Amino acid sequence: MATTLVSVAALVVSLVVTLVQYAQWRTANQKVVIDLYDRRLQVYRQLEKAIAPVMREAEVDQAAFTAFCIGESDATFLFGDDIRQYLKSLRKALAWMLSFKDDAIDRRPDREQLIDTKFKYLAEINSFYDEAPKLFAPYIKLTQKNTPFWRPW
Repeated sequence: MATTLVSVAALVVSLVVTLVQYAQWRTANQKVVIDLYDRRLQVYRQLEKAIAPVMREAEVDQAAFTAFCIGESDATFLFGDDIRQYLKSLRKALAWMLSFKDDAIDRRPDREQLIDTKFKYLAEINSFYDEAPKLFAPYIKLTQKNTPFWRPW
């Protein structure tokens, strides 16, 4: 009888320990999800902040380009290939705009072609406000449901 009671007690203790470990795992997992959300949102805001003066001035200065490159670098391991390719394309547009300021374009014999290229890149940069929210949303949305610890779904 005593060994049966000890076995039942050991089983109950094992179940309680298992439930506590599961609850700790769920808490740790939710913390990781929230931390990842915070880091991704911070990168997105960094990119928005870098693009804003470009749209306001229709010019790229070194500070905006540097801020964008820092945001792009921070995004490297937080987002997928789709975001990395999109940011690479935007960096190319920003670099071109930084290289060809209005005064440099005005002195060139192919001025009209350069102006067309500038407006093409400016339109691509401007599309950030339309395209980026759609591209970044799957990574930034908090889609995890708040469920009781005892129910994993």
